[in-house]
Amino acid sequence: MDDFGAALADMDDAIELDGKKASYFKQRGNFHYQLKDKDKACADWNKAVQLGDTKAKYSVDQYRK
Repeated sequence: MDDFGAALADMDDAIELDGKKASYFKQRGNFHYQLKDKDKACADWNKAVQLGDTKAKYSVDQYRK
């Protein structure tokens, strides 16, 4: 999947439909990261952690290094 822009738009739609799924925020954070927007990536990963995805904390910790 090389079209991260389209994938990001799909994740935006998914979050709009159900903004309580941690996995959506984690994946959108990954897409932001691939698009070189680390601040948005970190914000999404933090949201994923708040929603219960403990693995997203690893991404946040790596970003902060």
